[in-house]
Amino acid sequence: MKLRDLLDGIRIEPTSELPECDIKHVTINSKNAGPKSLFVAIKGAVTDGHNFVREAFKKGSLFAIVEKEPASKSGPFVLVEDTKAALAKIAANFYKNPSGKLNIIGITGTNGKTTTAFIVESVFKVAKRKCGLIGTVSYNTGSRFLPADRTTPNALCLNSLFAEMVKSGTTDAVMEVSSHALEQERVKNIIFKTAVFMNLTHEHLDYHKTINQYFLSKSKLFKLLGKGGIAVINADDKMAGRLISRISGRYISFGIKKPATIEARNINSGLDGSRFEVWIEKKKKIKIETPLIGTHNVYNILAAIATSWANGISEKNIKKGVEAVRLIPGRLECVRCRGGVRVFVDYAHTDNALFNVLGFLSQMKTRKIITVFGAGGERDTAKRPLMGRAVQKFSDFFIITSDNPRGENPGRIAREIEKGLLKGKKKYKIILNRKHAIKNALEKAEKGDIVLLAGKGHEGYQIIGNKKIPFDDRIVAGKILKEIKNTCASKTL
Repeated sequence: MKLRDLLDGIRIEPTSELPECDIKHVTINSKNAGPKSLFVAIKGAVTDGHNFVREAFKKGSLFAIVEKEPASKSGPFVLVEDTKAALAKIAANFYKNPSGKLNIIGITGTNGKTTTAFIVESVFKVAKRKCGLIGTVSYNTGSRFLPADRTTPNALCLNSLFAEMVKSGTTDAVMEVSSHALEQERVKNIIFKTAVFMNLTHEHLDYHKTINQYFLSKSKLFKLLGKGGIAVINADDKMAGRLISRISGRYISFGIKKPATIEARNINSGLDGSRFEVWIEKKKKIKIETPLIGTHNVYNILAAIATSWANGISEKNIKKGVEAVRLIPGRLECVRCRGGVRVFVDYAHTDNALFNVLGFLSQMKTRKIITVFGAGGERDTAKRPLMGRAVQKFSDFFIITSDNPRGENPGRIAREIEKGLLKGKKKYKIILNRKHAIKNALEKAEKGDIVLLAGKGHEGYQIIGNKKIPFDDRIVAGKILKEIKNTCASKTL
């Protein structure tokens, strides 16, 4: 593509005529630069791409896009106000605006995005609509499945995935949209036909600083709705009214407690599944039976139903699509076990998510709840004591351990979690080795107990320092369960 076509729609300095050159590749990583490539310098949280402009030119880049003049003028460049925003436009131009050829559904919120996205994809599949997926667990382009390296990829990767979807004949795409992605312009120039708001709770305040800023970041998704687009709002969330006041177009709502366009009634949820009625516009429409458990999953299903209904899918196909989902990876996923001890693995890594999951499990327990959890390093520190308080409230015994400590001292993270604990309430241990913590919990469990391994969910690694060490709670727990011998009739695993 000609450089001038690639930069179409971007305000640049100097405004002099651009050189006549063909660009075959766009990159933000100087290591990936090569002949006929365009390098876009992005300032990140850890590294600044402006420090690698010289390297990009050495590897063959023809041109660079920067926010500030490079220290070493080793090649031609132009200045832009914001390289993140410029990258979004460059990516759309380079891949010939693939998002404009898809019906794109964006889902945002602190919790529930992944489950809702999986259910929407299932419903669309039942309705014979080829639907792509971009989310925390994986990416589905219609022609292949890819493991996800982040919830919402950068603009280059995102447009590449959309282009692949278009090529494969995909018509619809559902994607999780993180607050970081919205703030960092990763989804700028994407035209959404449906925008879904799940909830807003304490998370990412290391980045956003305040709940208000977090909300404002989330609300940006609804400014990206195209003409005729529709918003889908959780009526029961405390931010619902404020968000609705900022929406200029059409919206529908879903909920359990407050009046909504789509409501769940007569909910019956146990450890073997959930059953409830779905009322659309005050009329009883659908009976749902699903193996997904917990009130939080009822909300996720309602969000998916509202989204599907807004996209013209029949009630019959909605029911079939919802009920076809048997498991969401790492979301209250039951690890196979013996002797009446139920072991669940869940991605819950915020106080609200832990409160919801453990609150539900506490209603289902016949004996004790044993929880293993930690908090991520180099992330929102303010949520750590809140997580401890939530776990303490519902657990009969719990173990504080490591959960992606990154460059932080795991012991320090554990002590910050401890600050939220009420003195003299509930027994707990600190075992920083996560494998040892899981083993201790499983050895302690007796018939009728529930063990929750929280925080990592589908993740197959621990981030220690700057390394990803293979570690999957589901695999580790499964191996430990096989190793544990039956010691007495009341303790059978």
